[in-house]
Amino acid sequence: MEDTTNYRPLTETLIDCISRKYSYLCIREPEFDRVKRELRAGVGDIQDDTRYHHFVSEVLCLLRDGHIKFEDAQGKRVKTYKGRHQQNFNRQVTLNYLDQFQSSGPITFGRLKGVEGIIYLGIDNFYRENNHSFNWFSALEKPSEQRMIVDIRTNDGGSDSLVQQVVQSLLGRRGPFISRQVRRRTSETDPRALTDFTPEYITPAQGSRDCHYKISVLVGNHTFSAGELFAFDLSAIPGSTLVGDVTGGGSACQRRYLLDGPNPAVIAIDFRKRPCELGARFAVHIPSWLMYDRNYNLIQDNGIKPDIVIPSDASIVDTRDLVLERAIEVLKS
Repeated sequence: MEDTTNYRPLTETLIDCISRKYSYLCIREPEFDRVKRELRAGVGDIQDDTRYHHFVSEVLCLLRDGHIKFEDAQGKRVKTYKGRHQQNFNRQVTLNYLDQFQSSGPITFGRLKGVEGIIYLGIDNFYRENNHSFNWFSALEKPSEQRMIVDIRTNDGGSDSLVQQVVQSLLGRRGPFISRQVRRRTSETDPRALTDFTPEYITPAQGSRDCHYKISVLVGNHTFSAGELFAFDLSAIPGSTLVGDVTGGGSACQRRYLLDGPNPAVIAIDFRKRPCELGARFAVHIPSWLMYDRNYNLIQDNGIKPDIVIPSDASIVDTRDLVLERAIEVLKS
């Protein structure tokens, strides 16, 4: 019978899983060495799952990667790494620029006051639980305007499939276009053994309507993860411009592994199931690729630099949203 109060085997499984699966280990080896020392030094004092969950979550923040996530049996997380970023968005200030608009969950869609021919789309996240809102947006009859502001300054990520759904609704019949470059580990023992650069494309959906939006994409330090994938995808569309501040710099295609129960740290598991439903007490999320821009610049830690940079501390002045105003100027030109 398993000793559920001895957390050393779980800890060694976690360490082994990260060492074999973590794509960014090639740039996080010093941090991972510290994580191993901290975990092994502190695990002997742990006597229950709740304390273990908190302890491990805290230590994993040393990897400085918001995509390393540690879950308990119910699929809950207590802490993940958050970078220190300045905000370049004030919702009330931005809403004052809108006239007619509709909202559903994280999506705001409508027109700008006193500005002809430009529509506004704000997306706060791509979380799976908001799937109904994205279906609502896809089904909306879009205005005839061909210029659009897409605001993802608060978008901290979510589902890649929802990103694709929105991108294809804006892409129309155009494409394919190269969005980004990716690399993956080829060795479970050597974190520096990577595949060659492989392009990722955006492609039109079958039966897409013909549309040719000229797009200004608003980004900032809080644009993260799938939000950054979305920024890449939109920037690949001819005529698009990124405006704002450098993005958060944390993009990953995650895999999720059990740390106990059946097949621990071996087979990636379904994101929709809680560890307890699969006979386990803990699971970990681990990035499985390295993502680069079209010019082969690594996004992790660095972020995406916009075409037009407006620093976060200079983006909101009283009741003016200078990022939004600059995006309007770009679309008018």
